[in-house]
Amino acid sequence: MAYSFDWNAIFKAVPGDSDAISGGADAIRDLKEAIQERIAHDHYMTVGGTNADHGEHQKIIFHEPESSYPVPGENKGALYTKNVSDKAELHWTDEDGNNLPLTSAGGLLAVPVGTKMYFYQDTAPTGWTYDSAVVDRVLSVKGGAQAYNANGGTEAGTWTQPGYALKVSEMPSHNHLDGATVVTTGGGGSRGTNDATATLKVEADKGGDAEHSHGTTYRPYAAIGIIATKG
Repeated sequence: MAYSFDWNAIFKAVPGDSDAISGGADAIRDLKEAIQERIAHDHYMTVGGTNADHGEHQKIIFHEPESSYPVPGENKGALYTKNVSDKAELHWTDEDGNNLPLTSAGGLLAVPVGTKMYFYQDTAPTGWTYDSAVVDRVLSVKGGAQAYNANGGTEAGTWTQPGYALKVSEMPSHNHLDGATVVTTGGGGSRGTNDATATLKVEADKGGDAEHSHGTTYRPYAAIGIIATKG
């Protein structure tokens, strides 16, 4: 932005000690204009405008991003920009020195306190607390207005494990449905087969059997992460 006067050493030296007193009025007016122009860069300073509103922010343009995190001090906070991947992003540092990024790649990062989220990593991010109560669980996405009201339901399609044949010896303890028929492949046989290479197909609402176990070692591929709560 171009100003009427350059704010430099020459301008600050006017009027000089040896300058005529008659030039003082012009120097004072020039100083007022130079200050007003710079304040008006981000503030309401319209001449002839509402006097009570003069000085209010119209916008905030931050200068070059900080190279390091500021230290606001007790009962103070700092709002500033800092380079992330060579882009100026908005940050906040509180009085305890917690440095919180607020924007990233054109989006807001603000998350309400108490929010629980899944993170594909081993430790909680800054400002989050690891929820140690949720251990070794499968994530489930449900519909409906009420949270945590899922009670099973019907699965669409088949849950498969790419590149893996489910062995009879690796199925957990279970009961077949009343009247279920167990069809085996990879070795033949019928319900209760001991063929360790066979796979099972249970047709719903057919056949039955007492509780039994084929082992408990099967587990699908998983992207392991954590649940954390926003502080």
